[in-house]
Amino acid sequence: KGKVFITFFFFYDGKHSNFKILREIGYGTGEETVRELKLSPKLNPGEIKGKPVRVQYSLPITVKTN
Repeated sequence: KGKVFITFFFFYDGKHSNFKILREIGYGTGEETVRELKLSPKLNPGEIKGKPVRVQYSLPITVKTN
């Protein structure tokens, strides 16, 4: 039980990469988070003045066990 913090970039075409695990709770939770994010669909890129731009995003993920 805990939180995994990860940061990554969304690029102009909606692809994501440059994953960096900031904090994990162990047992491979950080690597599993990266694997799941790589499988996720493309997202809409950020925009400034109507033009797509690269965006860095930080994501906290809560992990719970039964």
